[in-house]
Amino acid sequence: MTDSNEQRIDEITTTLANIRAEIENYVMPQAFRKQLEDDLAEAERLLTESASAADKKVNDFQAYWSKVTQTGWVEHAVLQSPGVSDNGKITFSPDGTLLAASSYEGKNLVLWDISSSEQFAFLKDHIKFMAHMTFSPDGNTLAYSDGGYVYLWDVAKKYQRVKITLDGYNTTPIVFSPDGTMFTTNFALAQNSAVSLWRTTDAQKITTLQGHTAPARCSAFSPDGSLLATSSSRENTVRIWDVANKRQQMVLRGDAQPAQCIAFSPDGTMLAVATEDGVIQFWDMGTGRIRSALRGHNGCIEKIAFNHDGTKLASSSNADVSIRLWDVVSGRELLVRKGNSTNDLVSFTLNPNGVTLACWILSSLSAPATIELWNTATGQQIDALQLSGSVDDVAFSPDGFMLACTSGSNVKLWRQVMRK
Repeated sequence: MTDSNEQRIDEITTTLANIRAEIENYVMPQAFRKQLEDDLAEAERLLTESASAADKKVNDFQAYWSKVTQTGWVEHAVLQSPGVSDNGKITFSPDGTLLAASSYEGKNLVLWDISSSEQFAFLKDHIKFMAHMTFSPDGNTLAYSDGGYVYLWDVAKKYQRVKITLDGYNTTPIVFSPDGTMFTTNFALAQNSAVSLWRTTDAQKITTLQGHTAPARCSAFSPDGSLLATSSSRENTVRIWDVANKRQQMVLRGDAQPAQCIAFSPDGTMLAVATEDGVIQFWDMGTGRIRSALRGHNGCIEKIAFNHDGTKLASSSNADVSIRLWDVVSGRELLVRKGNSTNDLVSFTLNPNGVTLACWILSSLSAPATIELWNTATGQQIDALQLSGSVDDVAFSPDGFMLACTSGSNVKLWRQVMRK
């Protein structure tokens, strides 16, 4: 062995030691750490055969590791659901230890333990159609509905503790108050225009809020729980209710276009209202007047969400097949992601820390879906998570370090690799 070859082997050995030390500074899934260790062990094995082969292996590894540390997302696990043909909605428990997913046809509900990737509970043929589901803020209760009923499921004891019969059909999403003591029910298509408040502990109705002249499509509590905003897709008003006094506090009357979705700013001083014609209005909760408006969408907006500090707002519309990120103060568009066809479907979810925006587009050509991750500060794409099929729903864990996606009969998990 020549001196130059021995020197090169020493250099590669030192590089491998430095790489191992660098990896130890990162938190990552155990399976991914083992994969990295196996790759490094292979490079060490190649050293005994060919320095050039080992050198190439190390260079390839360094290029891959550089990409991982820049994007920060790696596959964590694939959770399979025997007996479930398609998954629908997905949600994490507030502490991030459990993941719930409903089948698309709505009959089944599966919960997984995130730490072990094992099924925590499987409710087969439980209800006729899973319309909506959500955890209570303390994670003790999982609430879900099939249009005409609301079910409260005790998470720790794994049993359905109550079934509420509603005065109508096709409920909108169940919304818990921030302290979890109550939740709302209302109807999107029924003739019933009332909004009901229910006590979480015993599922008794607290009151019925009357005022809307058409079914209330959506509702949202203010961050401190003192106010409840409700809107109807058939009237051009949003009603603000005093939760403690159970009375209407104000009525926000905008233009002639009905409100499609609403969201309070994190500090509770503003309410964002997205209308059927693609305008997003910011209402001042102190004065009851419009502060400003965002215009860019060309049609009905299906979803809006503030980032963690209220400086940015994300929105999506299937009418113009676009996802947009806005600067709330200036009204400037920071990001516009459009589909490739007018028949595509788009949606998004925001990381709880507000740094990452996950966008997905369902192609009309039935092509494999991609979840795009965008940096909300720079407006730059940071990663693209590839799927072998379509995507039904996407959710970030409460701590923001895990991303879950329902696709067919599987739930795929990605984990963020981050420095300790």
